[in-house]
Amino acid sequence: MRAETALDHVANERTAAAWVLFDPDGTHIPTEFMPSFGAFPESDQQIGMWQTAEGAGGYDARRTQELNQSAAPREALSAYRAILAKEMK
Repeated sequence: MRAETALDHVANERTAAAWVLFDPDGTHIPTEFMPSFGAFPESDQQIGMWQTAEGAGGYDARRTQELNQSAAPREALSAYRAILAKEMK
């Protein structure tokens, strides 16, 4: 998985606090994968939402995209570290 490989090179402190651009109808990182790098979509806060232009990204139709940020980056990082500790046992 290319996204996972790329994110393995980013400090988890950064990914836990990162903003996420989400395209529900487009190609995206599966939300089940996101906790593995410190992002928890269920606790994210939506910052914005918009419609893309027709033809944007090679899609004929307009799509809805959302910009989310972690509502609690420190808690997300702590939760991520707890997952890692559990996996190491």
